[in-house]
Amino acid sequence: MIEIYQGSSNQDLFIAQWWAKIQTNGELKMTFSSNCYALSGFFSLFQKPNVLTFDVDQKGLWFAAWFEPVMSSAFMGLWVDKRKRGTISSWKNFERVVSEGLSNFSSIMGVTKQEKLVAQHKKIGYTELGVIPGIFDGEDGFILLLTKEAWERRSIGKTRKQEVAIASGGV
Repeated sequence: MIEIYQGSSNQDLFIAQWWAKIQTNGELKMTFSSNCYALSGFFSLFQKPNVLTFDVDQKGLWFAAWFEPVMSSAFMGLWVDKRKRGTISSWKNFERVVSEGLSNFSSIMGVTKQEKLVAQHKKIGYTELGVIPGIFDGEDGFILLLTKEAWERRSIGKTRKQEVAIASGGV
């Protein structure tokens, strides 16, 4: 069940364990900029007005999505544990947070330095706006935009299984 981070001691433990996991396996540097490499910087990213939503199971935090408001829009970040990527449960969580995000913001922006993720974003309605030179600590990043209208059109004629395959890099 998705939770909104409120800063409780139990939630802080989940977030700290998540940071330790992605710091150890190298995903921290693939997903976040250098201001989040220290645990204190990681926690500061999730303070108001930013919003972190997450899901946990018996093995810890496995899904996280966060929003950083910018004018009437927001940047959105996403991380899913490798053991849950491409599953229906991760797709349901993704659908829920994107739908909630688009009910609060006019659009959602994403930035990634992973070129392989651009095609996946496009398949679910994002538009590639271009490349921002040096945005990831000197590395270029692709900027993508998702509007409410594109999100609503994304699944016309597709089954949930097809959407999960698209979101996980299949189809």
